[in-house]
Amino acid sequence: MDKLGLGYESLRKINEKIIYCTITGYGLTGPWKDRAGHDLNYLNSAGVSGLMAGKNGEPVIPAVQVADVAGGGLYAVTGILMALFARTRTGRGQLCDISMMDGALSLLAYTTGEWSGKGGLPLPGRELLTGGAAMYNVYRCGDGRYVSLGALEQKFWCGFCDALGLEEFKSWQYVPEKQDEMIDALGGIMLTKTRDQWVDFFAGRDICFTPVLDLDEVSVNEQVLAREMIMKIADFMGSGTDMYITGNPVKLSDTPCEVKPEFSAPGADTESVLSAEGYSREEIERFRRDGVV
Repeated sequence: MDKLGLGYESLRKINEKIIYCTITGYGLTGPWKDRAGHDLNYLNSAGVSGLMAGKNGEPVIPAVQVADVAGGGLYAVTGILMALFARTRTGRGQLCDISMMDGALSLLAYTTGEWSGKGGLPLPGRELLTGGAAMYNVYRCGDGRYVSLGALEQKFWCGFCDALGLEEFKSWQYVPEKQDEMIDALGGIMLTKTRDQWVDFFAGRDICFTPVLDLDEVSVNEQVLAREMIMKIADFMGSGTDMYITGNPVKLSDTPCEVKPEFSAPGADTESVLSAEGYSREEIERFRRDGVV
């Protein structure tokens, strides 16, 4: 953008109120500022990939583009909103410098605290929230599908143990040397029923127990449907194929979002946008003739 004369410093001379947001891999400063990268690279560099591994230590590529979407997109929105609010007080705009690597690293807030407090490197698949605890883990069931248990609080763990008659496990909840023993025992128990049988078994118990769902199952999940978080577009654009889109997770009481699966053709809004900025029809036509738009 700087090479095109459209960088922040150029545009702020025209409009000091401009809020200009850049989303880059490594940010606008530092020795890596000109490096290319993708989500996986940012997660690797931020230390996230090394922690997203099983007990064998092999890093796993996440199914969600964490650095792109959360570290980049969501932080960009946050930064722009902060700049807009600041402008109401100062009358000036500013530059929002968003690095996807920075965003990914910031999401490790809990882990960095745990790491510094323990005085040693976190072990993949061995920490409290990464598979090292029986109370916070994923278990394979008899039909090859999986369930998850997130019973971190004592009341949830005790409720889980009571349901299975595992009285001795209650006092071992946070005992490090007992975790492998409990994980192995629970692994064997979970194999005695199918995933859905375990879901039915624990139904009504407040213990943070859920099935691991695939997207086919998510698309018909009662909670997902109630929140309108997946919507189906039948025969998308006459293709003969149904398309699914995710809904808006931000639910506003007074100005709710309305998701409209309508897609404009390239350039369809050019004239209205330029007209709103004060350009005349003749100027817009000249832009078209000159190949500007």
